[in-house]
Amino acid sequence: MGRVAVIAAGLLASACAPSGSMMALPEAEFNRTFRTAIEVATAEHCGGPVDPGRIRYNLTTFQAERGLSATDVEHSGRAFDKTLNDYRLKLRANPGACAPDKRPDPSKIALYERGPFPDIP
Repeated sequence: MGRVAVIAAGLLASACAPSGSMMALPEAEFNRTFRTAIEVATAEHCGGPVDPGRIRYNLTTFQAERGLSATDVEHSGRAFDKTLNDYRLKLRANPGACAPDKRPDPSKIALYERGPFPDIP
């Protein structure tokens, strides 16, 4: 993800820092939450069919089923919301955000809306 990861990591860090301390989501789940929110915000911004609420629900349900604690699932949901909202603002300020090479794969968004979330490579 390169530059996008650096920009959004700062956004997500603030969502994951209740009372000024960094919460400890497992790295794979942190990356999954971050990547999913970025892709959803981009798809939404570029006019693709996407339901962010459904994807958030599916993501946190998936994480709970994989054994993430209830506290971590809650933090993941808040991190998704924060990243989604902050990245929406960044996209609105970037006229080139919907260039074909920057759009998420529609089949991946459809997969998220059905519920499975692939492992991070």
